[in-house]
Amino acid sequence: MFTSVPGVFGNLQNENLDLIKRMLLSSLEPTEAEALRIQAVKAVGAFILLHEKEPAIQKHFSDLLLPLMQVVARTIEQGEDDSALKVLIELAESAPKFLRTQLETIFQICIKVVGDTNADDNWRQLTLEAMVTLCETAPAMVRKQVPDGIRMLTPLVLEMMCELEDEDDWALQDDVADDDNEDNYVAAESALDRMCCGLSGKIMLNLIVGQVPTMLSSEDWRRRH
Repeated sequence: MFTSVPGVFGNLQNENLDLIKRMLLSSLEPTEAEALRIQAVKAVGAFILLHEKEPAIQKHFSDLLLPLMQVVARTIEQGEDDSALKVLIELAESAPKFLRTQLETIFQICIKVVGDTNADDNWRQLTLEAMVTLCETAPAMVRKQVPDGIRMLTPLVLEMMCELEDEDDWALQDDVADDDNEDNYVAAESALDRMCCGLSGKIMLNLIVGQVPTMLSSEDWRRRH
């Protein structure tokens, strides 16, 4: 109910902020059932998004971020329910400053998944989306706090762009297929473009051109492409 109507306390909200905080914090505890913890992440997300333009409230609830990230990390590790990760993406889009203290952790967790070619494509694309969204919505914060994260992510995105399938009838096709929007290489191309726009071409160019000579000289057509 709280996730659906995070403003349920109405005019009594301000005097009940500590109560709301304790309720959410207790639901995020590792001793609680996994399903409840995931619901708590959704509830926290809904409440913060409701107050996305109110830094004072976000600061008051900053203690929730660490246990929230522990749940997100846990669900990524299990690879079953991606709803907590999607909440993280929503927060990155609308309330990126709320995530400031866990920015390094977010990049560490997500980079590990993006670089794992054995991981499910959905999880790789969602973790990539979380980082790229932060590059767009909080570029200064990302440049300052996780410069190593950007340096590690860029070659992984370039490698993901190489995840193409060899099509025997490619030369006979008139049009580009319309159903390739879910492919990794499409997501990676879009991610690289968005990173350049968000973080600035100057920063990204230096990271990209360092990879180009090696890729151009590769025997693999995908890397040359």
